[in-house]
Amino acid sequence: MGLLQVAAVNTAMTSLIKATTSFVTEKVVVQKERRRGMYPVVPYFFAKIFAEVPLSSLFPCLSGLIMYKLCGLNSAPGKIGQFLLILVVESMASTALGMSIGAIVPTVESGIAIAPAVMVLASHHT
Repeated sequence: MGLLQVAAVNTAMTSLIKATTSFVTEKVVVQKERRRGMYPVVPYFFAKIFAEVPLSSLFPCLSGLIMYKLCGLNSAPGKIGQFLLILVVESMASTALGMSIGAIVPTVESGIAIAPAVMVLASHHT
């Protein structure tokens, strides 16, 4: 159970911090481009989502697959798929939370300070 908890926390925090820091930096560029009328919010939002899905899936799958095999977790059919699916969904949810935090905070430093606290509060209520 401890290993599964570490896998879940690692996946969530990695995705959260990555999304928060990148979105705070990206937000400045997007705001400039939007002021120039280069694109509306909705196409940007969907492009961002489609760009994030592969990354939010690839890294949790790689680390989860390595962890699953090295630690000798349940070898029953379909169990590794369930494990990886949970990690991917968790990564995507954490990425969305990180983007939300990144949209609100003014600097990367404040995002890094606030994001883990928000994650703890969000996970405490689930």
